[in-house]
Amino acid sequence: MILNRLGKLVALAFVALFVGCEQTATQQKADQIRNTAQKEAEGVRDRTQKEAEELRVRGQNVTEKADNVDAAIEKQADVLEEQGETAADSIEAQGEELADELESAEDTYWRENYSSRPYVTNNAPYESYRDAYLFGWRAKKRYAGKEFDAITADLERDWNAQRKNADQTWESVKEAVRDAWNRK
Repeated sequence: MILNRLGKLVALAFVALFVGCEQTATQQKADQIRNTAQKEAEGVRDRTQKEAEELRVRGQNVTEKADNVDAAIEKQADVLEEQGETAADSIEAQGEELADELESAEDTYWRENYSSRPYVTNNAPYESYRDAYLFGWRAKKRYAGKEFDAITADLERDWNAQRKNADQTWESVKEAVRDAWNRK
């Protein structure tokens, strides 16, 4: 029965090693796995101690076995926590790498296609719109599930807080932001 519980803990450790998701969700998932493993370890420890007490009541001496089980559980909990942290670090790095690749692909797409957009002024260089496209792409992830028109005021506030070029007012980049937002 104890080995079965330890097997569950080991299985949880393997799950923690193979979880993959976005950077923010990644850390949350790793924390959730770590918390679940710790709770499971506490539950196993509590049940083991209860079983040990029942055996003592029956006159059996299981103190040494309980101590060994507690030590093994503690060691397994430490291993799971370490593996969870390692997995979280690895997943975070993978998430950052994937985000960089996606951002690069998005940048390439707009660099190749921006000049055909109706709001682009004659002979305007791509760099005039690049920040707006990346802002729209990132904002879609940040405001996932919301409609562009429903959060325009929030986007304008965010743009004005982070814009690098004073000439790039919200009104001058709004349609480029919308284009990036609507791109699938």
